[in-house]
Amino acid sequence: MRKLFRLSPEDRLLLGQAWAALLLVRLTLGVLPFTTVRAVCVRARRPLNDDETRTDVRPQILRVARLVEIAARYSPVGATCLTETLALAWLLGRRGITTNVRIGVARRNRHVAAHAWLEREGRPIYGLSDEDRYVPLLPVGSDASR
Repeated sequence: MRKLFRLSPEDRLLLGQAWAALLLVRLTLGVLPFTTVRAVCVRARRPLNDDETRTDVRPQILRVARLVEIAARYSPVGATCLTETLALAWLLGRRGITTNVRIGVARRNRHVAAHAWLEREGRPIYGLSDEDRYVPLLPVGSDASR
């Protein structure tokens, strides 16, 4: 609780939004097709004004991603890489930051592992490290085409 109150009021609000987004994504994935949920999450975009398009959005991405990770840690429904990625895409889109949800697979000791991550301008911004070797299943730009 002490850590929660050390956050700024704006970050506490964003943490609540992240927690709600994770819960909503998890519940809707249970009743709607993945493509529908993904489309809603990545299309929840507001247009950026001229001042915003000139500024670096990386600090904002890192801040929102950190709060999504914290919310996922305390989620009562159990967060997965997919729910975190979709929730983050939705939250960033509401801030005018466009992203692509990616899903890939990798072979791990005779098993196939699946993973979801978020990209911006063709580069991973959440959920994928340089060591990860996942082969994407959906083509780049698939979010915009659906």
